Amino acid sequence: MKLKERKEIQDQARRFIIEHADERDYLHWCTVASGCFPQNKHVRKIYNDFTLLPEEVKAEVLKQADLGIDLIKGTDWIDPKIQSIRNSISKLGLGDDFLYDGAKYFHRLYQYKNEAYDIYSSFYFEHDLYDDVFGYPSNFPKHKGKLYFSRYIDNYLYAKYEEKTKFSKDWVKPFDYLLALEKLRETPDEDYVCFWVGHIISETMCYAIKYLGYTEKDHVQTDAQPITFEDRYFELLYELYYFNSLADTK
Repeated sequence: MKLKERKEIQDQARRFIIEHADERDYLHWCTVASGCFPQNKHVRKIYNDFTLLPEEVKAEVLKQADLGIDLIKGTDWIDPKIQSIRNSISKLGLGDDFLYDGAKYFHRLYQYKNEAYDIYSSFYFEHDLYDDVFGYPSNFPKHKGKLYFSRYIDNYLYAKYEEKTKFSKDWVKPFDYLLALEKLRETPDEDYVCFWVGHIISETMCYAIKYLGYTEKDHVQTDAQPITFEDRYFELLYELYYFNSLADTK
């Protein structure tokens, strides 16, 4: 490549970073938007503008931003990653994975991409419906004897893997409990189902790494917070891309 061409690429990348400074934390998820959905119009401006860049400029943007992450290509990797999640749910004994039909409710997060995800997430840690059958100390007491879902699944797996003498097979499996209490099989609000299925995937990745020996390929985290369902979908795909399924081969 000629020196002049190289400088033009560097200048385009620098200009992109400056012009999108307010959304810079979302640059990580741009790799999903441009790599998986290059012909779609996205909600967030930085996703669209990054997608329209030439490939060499995209790579230079990531380099100048010091991210050291991949330019994702295509979607063939997604189904194997979803299968790894399903395998993990089975191995952890978490109950019904609700990821049937090609994980359709996960992918429909993108169908509802304009919806405000932050409205749903704002009540997530307040939604304490789950019976505290564990008796562990809690720093977040609200309703006596009740837990929010993340605390329930955390305590369930802690007892199962770390304090085995306390574990009871009579306890309701976390995802079975989730589907029942949130009425995910009956609700007409499909976006609500998509919201919770996103959490099923997120929680499973965390505990597969913690208890099953799964790993993550090195990648840079971001301080970005999902505001729309599109953001959340790209956030989860970004994490899935780097989720390593080596444990499946053991």
